[in-house]
Amino acid sequence: MVEIAIALGVIGFALVAIIGILPMGLDVQRDNRSETIINQDATLWLEAIRSGAVGMNELPSYVSKIVFDTLDSDGTVLNSSRDYTLNNDFITGADIIGLISSVGNVPNTRARVYVTALSGAAAEKELDPAKRELAFSYILRVVIERQVDPPNTQTNGAALPFVAVDGESVLPEQHFGFLPDSTSLYDIRLTFSYPYINDQRPPPRSQNYRASVARRLVNDPVPSPFYFFRP
Repeated sequence: MVEIAIALGVIGFALVAIIGILPMGLDVQRDNRSETIINQDATLWLEAIRSGAVGMNELPSYVSKIVFDTLDSDGTVLNSSRDYTLNNDFITGADIIGLISSVGNVPNTRARVYVTALSGAAAEKELDPAKRELAFSYILRVVIERQVDPPNTQTNGAALPFVAVDGESVLPEQHFGFLPDSTSLYDIRLTFSYPYINDQRPPPRSQNYRASVARRLVNDPVPSPFYFFRP
């Protein structure tokens, strides 16, 4: 009986220790899952924006709203406007990519996209958005800035010179700004804030991604609010 009591005591101490670290293990598992989803979605968003994707017809099923923020020089939001919503303002995946990319044409502007994760468990991919209350969601913030030469700079540009659209060579001092129709270099910055529950509970975590694209940003069709990167 004494041995049984000692064994039960040891088991009890072990169970207390296991139960104590179980919440921590669940938190780590949840964070790893969230980071995996964000990494997969970030790759998709970056490639779609950089390539000016016009397909992705399933994308509207995962985007509920797009808001444009006007920023000051230090990144503080001055005001928010142009609140786009599904069906009223965008219908296809191309519409979404075109709206997001338009921030590259308006300085000091950021797109804020409310997204239900494209990656993740199939159980969270209910066709009816109203039935996705428990699905993993995030806020995607997009900033696209054109890289320009510093004032009075002749050869110390931000990138290598490109060839103009008409085939003429572009001098190093001309590869930004001087020839508006030439290929330009843009900086794309994506910030994923997650998990998004509602506007009263700011997402506690965020990840940043950055890429460059050496293409023209064109209005297509003209005139429209849609812009796409084109070779």
